[in-house]
Amino acid sequence: MAISSLASAPGGPELLMATLDNNGFTYGSVADLEKAPQTAWTDPWWASSVSVDFAGNDATKVVRVGKATDSPQLALSKDSGATWAVLNSTGTAATDGTVAYSADGDVILWSTLSAGVLAIRNGGKPENVSLPASSVIASDKRDNKVFYAANKAVFYVSTDGAATFTESPLANVTDIRHIAAHPTTAGELFVSTNSGVFRSTDSGKTFAPVSSPVNAHAVSVGKGDGDGWNLYVFGEGADGKKLYGSADFGATWVDLQGDQSFGALDGASLVGSANEANVVYVGTNGRGVLYSSCPVANSTAAPASVRRHTYGRPMRLGRSPRRH
Repeated sequence: MAISSLASAPGGPELLMATLDNNGFTYGSVADLEKAPQTAWTDPWWASSVSVDFAGNDATKVVRVGKATDSPQLALSKDSGATWAVLNSTGTAATDGTVAYSADGDVILWSTLSAGVLAIRNGGKPENVSLPASSVIASDKRDNKVFYAANKAVFYVSTDGAATFTESPLANVTDIRHIAAHPTTAGELFVSTNSGVFRSTDSGKTFAPVSSPVNAHAVSVGKGDGDGWNLYVFGEGADGKKLYGSADFGATWVDLQGDQSFGALDGASLVGSANEANVVYVGTNGRGVLYSSCPVANSTAAPASVRRHTYGRPMRLGRSPRRH
């Protein structure tokens, strides 16, 4: 099963899984990972779902995108992905790409592969947005007016619900690859780049480099021990090009991957659980989802192991990670 996009909503669905083979699935809790879901996402039934996101202030609201060309390719859910409805106002010209949902769920930012970057407000017709085509996009998960975007070396911020975007400086970077907004803290985000990971705590006005694996690809923030949060990243670190985790926002890192292969990391999906401490999910191109529930802080080295899964259910990657 090829995975195209993953999301985990605080206080909402544990895992939203968009796939290229079966549309997608919703897992309500970690306990649900131990069994195959009763049904895939339907109505609409597309051959593929390529991106999924949720409204940070109301996790029952979910949006997903398809890649067909003969029907509208944006669908909304008001019950955490249990049921869906096509948003017909988008027409058939826009398809594929990535999607970001505003914190309250009234604005959708869609970076399409066919019609540039669009904004849909309150279910209306798409509006063109002044961002380069194929921009990387994300929404702030608490501030309803804030969206983030990037294209090559340029980072953009909107504070008016994606009506306008302004450039924000990010020095010594040539390729911004992924944007991860903190699941519960307004204005905090991480971006992965060819020069590593950068952190902002002021909605992208300023950035500081994180002592992290270099040449970083996907990045995510997930629940840690107690009130803490973990940072996860695919990048080149002390043990090579792997999945690394940090419980102290980059002061120390652990190798969460061990000898397990995820395939090409630059195409893999990554999301930390917003509900369960130390759980992180990896979406692969053909092997479904693997997940780790190993502690990131105060961990010790141990061999990696993988438990096989029934069809449609994530595999568990069980290991105690290596600290650096």
